[in-house]
Amino acid sequence: MPRKTSVRHKAQQDLKLREMLGLSQPEMAEFCGVSKSMLSMIELGLRNWPSGTSVNHSLLLGAFFEAENNPPDLAEPETPKDWQVAAWQKEIRQLRYEIKSLERNMEDLVFRFRQARRLYQTCVTVRKHFPDQDQTENLVLNLWMHKAEIKMRENGPMAQELFQLKIESAEKRIAVLEKWTNKSKVTTQNSKVD
Repeated sequence: MPRKTSVRHKAQQDLKLREMLGLSQPEMAEFCGVSKSMLSMIELGLRNWPSGTSVNHSLLLGAFFEAENNPPDLAEPETPKDWQVAAWQKEIRQLRYEIKSLERNMEDLVFRFRQARRLYQTCVTVRKHFPDQDQTENLVLNLWMHKAEIKMRENGPMAQELFQLKIESAEKRIAVLEKWTNKSKVTTQNSKVD
């Protein structure tokens, strides 16, 4: 029975290692020289490492624990590549376009809300002139009021707040992207001066 416990513990350790490193099963399997299905069985505790394949696994496991106990100094992230900066600039342009579209939609929401409110208020005022509930005019006014209530709910303050959140989110993304785009420009200029 101790052997099964040892195999399960080792299997849990293998799975935990892979997850801690953020590696997929195919990535780990390729590095260790086994198939994905074999790695899956190893992680489930159904198989042991085949002889000759555990070298890279042992190396990875040892390096992981060494790095955990004695972390190496990490170099500054390298300067973003031109294609990364170009991708950020493209995303900034797309976000600006999205913001303009959201702002137009927001204006439409506000317009439709005000329009619906005016219709509702007008109907309430006109109803005073038709005391008989069964009059055709009253029935039409009730229908219009119901339609106005629906439009006010669909285009009201909550919908407007949600659109405003989308706009603010896009603006924050632009600010972050511009910050990193500008940092890369400064880094590039500094490296040219050196």
